[in-house]
Amino acid sequence: MLNREKENTMKKEDILSFLKKNYLTVVIGSFVVAALLLAASMFSEEEKHSENTVLAYKSALEARLSEFLQRMNGVGECEVFITLEGSEENIDGMGTSVRGIAVLCTGGGDSKIKSDITELLCRVFGISQTKISVGDLN
Repeated sequence: MLNREKENTMKKEDILSFLKKNYLTVVIGSFVVAALLLAASMFSEEEKHSENTVLAYKSALEARLSEFLQRMNGVGECEVFITLEGSEENIDGMGTSVRGIAVLCTGGGDSKIKSDITELLCRVFGISQTKISVGDLN
């Protein structure tokens, strides 16, 4: 038991000696670790805020487009789903571009209405017809 107490005492003395000799290094290292943890926390919060902003933008864009399409001749009730992707292009300053658009609407089964909606979306969003799908809403 004496040996164990002596070992513990020696370990404590070694640790205290190390801390005394390297006090400044330990303090600076602690501040660096704290700063890194704080920066990581802030980055995570910023990322969440950015994601929420993009989702809100996407939802508003879908609602606005749905209302707009319902004003077309022959289009009734309408639901729109838009997928976005990051890109250098800007849509209303969001830094995202439209990857694809799906439209379900009453009248969407009619080939003329489908063609009119597809042409309109191609021109408004600058995307190809292959990125647009129009169907009849049940």
